[in-house]
Amino acid sequence: MKKLIVSALALALATGSALAAESTKPHHTASSMPSFESLDTNKDGMISSAEAAGNATLKAKFATLDTDKDGKLSKSEYSKAHT
Repeated sequence: MKKLIVSALALALATGSALAAESTKPHHTASSMPSFESLDTNKDGMISSAEAAGNATLKAKFATLDTDKDGKLSKSEYSKAHT
């Protein structure tokens, strides 16, 4: 009986740890994209392709969002990623 309780507790702790780890993974959907300011690491008011490279979702959408094709995203262009 003691082994059963210990096993059940160990399983509960392992499951709780796995769920906690899963909830801390970043999910970059359109509504949870990082802020413009956090991506603009050099603080020039634009997101370069190099700055966007660290975010797989943004990297994939970069060319489409860069509507003026200057190789950078303005705040206005980036805001379209949230729609």
